[in-house]
Amino acid sequence: MARLTAMHIGIATVLLVAANFAVLFLITPGTSGAKLVVSGMSVFGALLALLALLRMRSFFLKVNLRWSSHLTLMVAGFALWLVGEALWAYYAVAGRGTPGVTPADAAWFAGYIFVMAGLAQANRETLVAFKPRDTLYAAAFALFALAVAAFVLLPTLSAPAPATEKFFNFAYSAFDIIIAALVLRLAMAFIGSPLGLAWVLFLLGFVVLAFADSWYTSLKLANAYYAGHLFDFVYNCSYILIAAGAVMFEFMSREGLTPSEAGTVEAQKEAKAAPIARVEAAVEAAGLKPAQAGHGEAAVEAAYGKLKGILMQKRLEEAVSITTTLNPSDADLAIMELLAREKAMGGVFLCLDKPYTFFREHLGELGIDEGRIHFVSIGSNGKDGNVSFVEGAGELTSIKMTLEAAVRKMKENGGKAFVLIDCIPTLSLYNDLSHLGRFLHDVSLSLREEGAYQVLLLAPNGEINTFVLRFCDTNVLLA
Repeated sequence: MARLTAMHIGIATVLLVAANFAVLFLITPGTSGAKLVVSGMSVFGALLALLALLRMRSFFLKVNLRWSSHLTLMVAGFALWLVGEALWAYYAVAGRGTPGVTPADAAWFAGYIFVMAGLAQANRETLVAFKPRDTLYAAAFALFALAVAAFVLLPTLSAPAPATEKFFNFAYSAFDIIIAALVLRLAMAFIGSPLGLAWVLFLLGFVVLAFADSWYTSLKLANAYYAGHLFDFVYNCSYILIAAGAVMFEFMSREGLTPSEAGTVEAQKEAKAAPIARVEAAVEAAGLKPAQAGHGEAAVEAAYGKLKGILMQKRLEEAVSITTTLNPSDADLAIMELLAREKAMGGVFLCLDKPYTFFREHLGELGIDEGRIHFVSIGSNGKDGNVSFVEGAGELTSIKMTLEAAVRKMKENGGKAFVLIDCIPTLSLYNDLSHLGRFLHDVSLSLREEGAYQVLLLAPNGEINTFVLRFCDTNVLLA
């Protein structure tokens, strides 16, 4: 479904861009009619982007308040840009020309402040993994783009135009580049996740905007701009691409929250309106309580039967979250039975809640060779052939490095490896929620690079769930 959605969004974007450029051949450049058409299209583009961001924000009000706060700032910025476009259109409709500095510039300038603030917060406080490499690339892009813009625009300083007009035009180009760098930073953090394509569209839109504004400044100060110039249509395309990115971001997030066969019909309907509430509704409808104990072998086989028809059914599925009301140990054993025995994969199991010996004793009963599972557990100086130890649940850096080393070792034996993480509620007891969210996302990206299949076990109503659900390719309810 997500692929169909992405295709539809792509087709709509191409059609809008094509229609935008088609207008170029239908108007007479430099006429009052051209001014009306191009300014009207700019208002339409800004409105389209604003509506897409508003829809995106309303979605995240239900699943992630932190993201919605960042989007609120961006929405405010685009609302101000829409005001600026409308004021600019007024001058065209009224036939008053386009004076150097207008109230539209005040609206645009204020809009930039809000957009940059929202993106800066998104870079600083969201779940994205902070890697020095990503920050370095974004900074290098900004410096290179600023140098190019300066090379192009500095000769226009001698143009016979008011200093205020030059200031605003140069500021727009600089702000565009800063915004593009911030978006690039986020895009690199999300590459490899289902949301990567959305951020690429965002990035393309803001890069086109930066190019268009610099081009306009050069044309305007050289007295070479006229309504209907190719610039106008490139500029409008930036709004279309940003709108497409916003729609893609929401749809890829929403479609990633797919119900499983284990959910009730009512819960599946609720998923379309409020994805996070799906788990709570299903648990309540089934009359279950989290972590029901005492099911034993029957529960393991029942869970195995359900998961067999759900996991690894999608092409390119690399990360799965399983929210379960079962005893976590039963779910763990069912997952290992499916992946290690039936799929013949080597596994790395991060188990911090129970001694690894508990699970190792059950492997033989499930027909799983002990050598196919490598355990990562808590211990100071313990030594065991297929066990790696970390000092505690608060040592996130050590846990990440140990998981990566265990996956590489497992891959050396040939075949595909999987990683099972069932201790997220325990990790949340020892770590700040946002810190843990960044850690899990960083681990997920790292394991994708290693080619390991990931399974993350979640408890119903967990605060961390909203983070995990978004970067997994498939999200399953197992009841």
